[in-house]
Amino acid sequence: MADVKKEYEDYEVVFFRRTEKEEEEEAKQESFESHQYRLQSKRHRNMMESLSFKNLYGEEDEDEDEETNPSPSKSAKTLAPTSPLNNLPSIENMECSPVVVPYFRRTEIIGTKEEPTGVREIYDLWFPASAINEKDLNRFSSYAQTVIKRYNKVKKTDFEFVRLVKMRWTLGHFYLRFKAKSSGAGPGATLKTFEGDVRSLGVWWLGIVLVMSLRVWGSPHELCSPLQAETAALLWAVRLTAQENWHQVVFEGVTKACFLSPLAPWISSLIGLLISTSISNIRCLAISFAALKFSWVLRNCNSAAQVAARLAFKLL
Repeated sequence: MADVKKEYEDYEVVFFRRTEKEEEEEAKQESFESHQYRLQSKRHRNMMESLSFKNLYGEEDEDEDEETNPSPSKSAKTLAPTSPLNNLPSIENMECSPVVVPYFRRTEIIGTKEEPTGVREIYDLWFPASAINEKDLNRFSSYAQTVIKRYNKVKKTDFEFVRLVKMRWTLGHFYLRFKAKSSGAGPGATLKTFEGDVRSLGVWWLGIVLVMSLRVWGSPHELCSPLQAETAALLWAVRLTAQENWHQVVFEGVTKACFLSPLAPWISSLIGLLISTSISNIRCLAISFAALKFSWVLRNCNSAAQVAARLAFKLL
């Protein structure tokens, strides 16, 4: 443990070890969350039928939920996690907006730039810290454990350890860190850095960002086309890397059609008009990087990360 703290001295690391009592509470909480998710889905369907979006999460809905489905225990209600997938920076204040789940595969080169001694990969799920207050760390811990438990059921992955890390970033992000077997490229980023000189400067040598739009394939989305969601995902990633001062970046994803939309005859002119502002913003932000490249990856190559993202989506 001392080695870990020394190696990641810039991070605030919190370890989680579950007891039998915590597992029982988690099982109760998972049942409670499942019921709440079904209620939320029902409300969403009713909302789509009536096309009324006012007071969606008002006091009346909350009172109704409390009367029809009281929580199984006070502790379970207290630990109900605040989803860190809400209020993402680039698409906040958009009702029923697509959810973007960045999944990062970081490759660290051990040693120095001139004499590297080895390479290791670390897999991360990142969430914006703006959705979580300092007082909600315990609630987020419960959320993190639920994601990991469900991920483990599907992938049957041997987790080495789990951490909740608060990074000293200007935007502020939390992420879950785990060791897992990769079955292909994943939506997220590959960050290659060198020990010492680059880390002390707080910048990454190279970042490869893979972006995706979760609700496009995770659930029917009537208010947004796949092209709009993918454009929002790409803009989110470009803003993140620009504000975090990454110098050399490669964006990988299925967003090629976003740039072709003004020219492609098979794409609706209305959709092209809706995403034109986002495309312009992406082009303006491109000058922030010393080197920039867009690479296109098929969705069926993102199986590993999409499993984790689907599980995260179920908790919304």
